[in-house]
Amino acid sequence: MSLARLSLVIICAVILGVGITHVGHAQQQEPNLDESGFRPLFNGKDLEGWQGAVDGYFVENGELVCKQGSGGVLFTTEEFADFEARLEFLLPPGGNNGLALRYPGQGRASVDAMCEIQILDDEAEKYKALDPRQYTGAVYGMIAPQRGHLQPVGQWNEMRVRVVGPKISVHLNGHTILDGDVSKVTEFKDNQAHPGKDRTQGYFGFAGHDDPVRFRNIRIKPLPKFELCSFSLDVTIPIGHRCMGILPQKSKSVTDPLLAHGFALFGAEKPIAIVAVDWCEIRNGSYDLWRDTIAKALGTTRERVLVSSLHQHDAPVVDHDAARLLDEVGLTNELFDAEFHADVLRRLSETIRVSATRRIPVTHFGYAETKVVDVASNRRMVEPNGKVHFSRGSSSGKEAIFKQAPAGLIDEKLRTLSFWNGDQCLLEYHAYATHPMSYYGRGEVTSDFVGLARQRRQRDRLDTLQIYASGCSGDVTAGKYNDGTPQAREELTQKIYDAMKGATAATHRVAAEHVAFHTAPLNIPYSSDQSLQKETLLRELQDSTLPTEKRILAAMGLASIGRVERKQAIDFPCLDFGIAKLMLFPGESFVGYQFIAQEYSPNVPVIPVGYGECWTGYIPTDAAFGDGFNESWLWAGEGSESAIREAIKEVTSR
Repeated sequence: MSLARLSLVIICAVILGVGITHVGHAQQQEPNLDESGFRPLFNGKDLEGWQGAVDGYFVENGELVCKQGSGGVLFTTEEFADFEARLEFLLPPGGNNGLALRYPGQGRASVDAMCEIQILDDEAEKYKALDPRQYTGAVYGMIAPQRGHLQPVGQWNEMRVRVVGPKISVHLNGHTILDGDVSKVTEFKDNQAHPGKDRTQGYFGFAGHDDPVRFRNIRIKPLPKFELCSFSLDVTIPIGHRCMGILPQKSKSVTDPLLAHGFALFGAEKPIAIVAVDWCEIRNGSYDLWRDTIAKALGTTRERVLVSSLHQHDAPVVDHDAARLLDEVGLTNELFDAEFHADVLRRLSETIRVSATRRIPVTHFGYAETKVVDVASNRRMVEPNGKVHFSRGSSSGKEAIFKQAPAGLIDEKLRTLSFWNGDQCLLEYHAYATHPMSYYGRGEVTSDFVGLARQRRQRDRLDTLQIYASGCSGDVTAGKYNDGTPQAREELTQKIYDAMKGATAATHRVAAEHVAFHTAPLNIPYSSDQSLQKETLLRELQDSTLPTEKRILAAMGLASIGRVERKQAIDFPCLDFGIAKLMLFPGESFVGYQFIAQEYSPNVPVIPVGYGECWTGYIPTDAAFGDGFNESWLWAGEGSESAIREAIKEVTSR
């Protein structure tokens, strides 16, 4: 193995290590009693740090005791939002008390606080006929617990209560006895309203009911609103694998590895996952399969999984629907290696499952914009006679006419979203709009200049995972500034790297308080081009005299037609972090859509990401269709801009 190749392998291993073994404690599962992060609420000597019914309680033998015939709500001087509390309690015969969660400082714990968690001698004769929502561990009057795990009267019980948003779990003596969501409760004991149940913050306390119930070892751990896990996976194709779906030259060597980088954010209802893959495209049934695999590993739903390709051309296109059609005409594994792809998804699922047990608190979100100098140029060219064409490709800078022409419509901003735990930056997610190729088609598998810049920046910051995503760049390449030489690749790499490095210094941070997830169904019209209609494509698919690449294109078109005929809309998601909004666009959306998206969010910057669901191929704007844009990789039809505008409007107006 060459020294250069060995270095790349080492770098990849370091990146993978950052993704899978990032610092932080694993989420604790029953019955693990890890005490990290907990602090005492009761000092065992006096009522320092407590307020309210201080005359209704006393301290004896290091225990907090409710006075016989007294009680009331004794609560902390500090408020809590999300937390886990742990304590022990001992009941006298017929004893009755409770835990006040998110108590407002006045009123009844059972109705004016978020809730009261019942503590009761369940077996006492006087309590035999209670409502099920009144026994030990109950969210009083709202959610019933599982019974049968309370120690006999006179013995100590260990209780743990975890509160995250509206969700509450209660553990008693090593058993989970309740796992509920008060926001979903619509029926109450005695039809009595609980006006406090939607409180998001308040005091922690005890709701005494005249009985000498004892408490000890009272501790609490405030929980962050959000947690993050990151992951990385080598998804390099094997030698002999087709690149870009239709390139005649299959892979011959690996210049640098192809990687899938991603993260999952917990705390915004169900988990949200964002994954960027060094592949050309993931389309149709394969796109569904990727999202379903990730969703299952995280316990979330498909629409909350945002997968994008970076669109390097020396990388695979995967489309299970097209592959099935190719199988039927004897072209098995011509588009992609099915066994390799299945192994990638298996390894991805396992990697994510492991990563999800190593969540890290997120205290702040960050955002930065930096300028990328002399990388992007629009494919659109205007000849002296006024004729418009789109012929400035990725490495066309070797010709003076393309090099000297103006850059045209581009978005020069590299946008960076970051996640922080205190002063530690956990992850930087960069997005920039350009085709990510310097040269391709030689069978040399590579993540190209954007992947190389990402790796270079990763070496600078081994404790901060670097993720790069391509923006809406169907009509943007490096052509003006790239002549297709190795030297040009190095120069482009350095320019992207410089912008990434500048983003760290330019980052503005805000407290991680809120994340809103919105999605809209997007129905992109299929092309009206006669050469792309079903009958024509079926003939081409079945014609064994045609080049294999032509038949693959036909299968991909037929797969896209099937998607449209089934009326399977594309999910158009938007994540609002307060400091910035991230939108995932389908296919090779043109750069104009980045500016359209910002129009609909005038006060909050938008991070546009392209190459989500890729069945569409190019998605020109109305202006580009008007200029006569037409390519073989174009399955989207006129009217696409109107559909995308409606989707943007829907996700930004909520």
